Amino acid sequence: MISPTESPQKRHGPSALTSLVCVLGIGLGFWPSPVESQTLPPRSAEWDRAAAADYLDGRQAWWETWPVAERDHETSCVSCHTTLPYALARPTLRPALGETGPSIPEEHLLEDIEKRGDAAGRELAEKFDGYAPERFHLNEDEIAATIAKVSPEDIADIEFAQDQIHRFAEKQKECLRDLEVETLPGVILGHRNVPVNAVGCYVPGGKYPLVASAFMSVLTAKVAGVKRVVASAPPQDSLPHPAQVAAMHMAGADEILVLGGVQAVGAMALGTETIAGVDMLVGAGNVFVAEAKRQLFGRVGIDLLAGPTETLIISDETVDPELCAVDLLGQAEHGPTSPAALLTNSQKLALETIYEVERQLEVLPTADIARQSWTDYGSVIVCD
Repeated sequence: MISPTESPQKRHGPSALTSLVCVLGIGLGFWPSPVESQTLPPRSAEWDRAAAADYLDGRQAWWETWPVAERDHETSCVSCHTTLPYALARPTLRPALGETGPSIPEEHLLEDIEKRGDAAGRELAEKFDGYAPERFHLNEDEIAATIAKVSPEDIADIEFAQDQIHRFAEKQKECLRDLEVETLPGVILGHRNVPVNAVGCYVPGGKYPLVASAFMSVLTAKVAGVKRVVASAPPQDSLPHPAQVAAMHMAGADEILVLGGVQAVGAMALGTETIAGVDMLVGAGNVFVAEAKRQLFGRVGIDLLAGPTETLIISDETVDPELCAVDLLGQAEHGPTSPAALLTNSQKLALETIYEVERQLEVLPTADIARQSWTDYGSVIVCD
């Protein structure tokens, strides 16, 4: 069992063992958290036994041994609870799709898009995003002007991440080989890997623009050989988000739409007067987007019914707690229902990671969302 009076030792230098982050996605990329460019509150050189106890006592935390029924075989685990909003809580099970109420209205919205096309999409865009453009596509001049607003540092980060994902996706593709074999004279069996003709990639950004989603959908589709890739992201203050447009364009999108939510996936799947329909929808989104994809499945293919994304970090005492906190908050900022968990056998790492999470929440631009997610769905588990 972990004790609040255990003394976290002084942090060592860079770790030879980095934390293992389990995420749902394709490819390997890196997108720096906004916290990296911020000035963090000072961290004391020594965090002794008294300071650790004071830290926990001041936040009304207590350590609770999990009931035997909840233990994983012979593994003894503990979980940290607290009453304050930024600290850890035991993860709450997410409600199943449709249990939160807004599940069925998408059917009527999709029917409207299918019947009235662009007009329906424009009305929905104005209703939900305050945005009613004459057209949803960005032309080449608009794309160039939007990308010009992106800083050179962000462009370099996008290039770096996309290079990583592109090279990994190419290696994945090399593993998918065609097969043809004659098992008996005249009996030929086999399989072929054939890219779909057109894919619609939804890049979410309702609460916070997610740039990496373009890497994981547009770029991988182009590597797979998809002939036509349509990418769509919601507007931010009635304008396309520059970094998202840069990510979609640099990944190779053939068409870029400024359209979000159900209206985006509906228009790409069903087609309108100006948007040709696709064969498959990919990309995450909120519960409304997920429900729309579920209802569209069969008309088009889908990747999966993605709920809130989640991260599990498995680490030992050699890992830097600051990096653990960055990874946890980088996931928590995705949305208010995004679980982020740390599993470790180190009491020191558990305590120092809790401290780091609080410290970084003081400067994280997305702290409001990350703090809510961390409070409701964050967890640190220490195993013997």
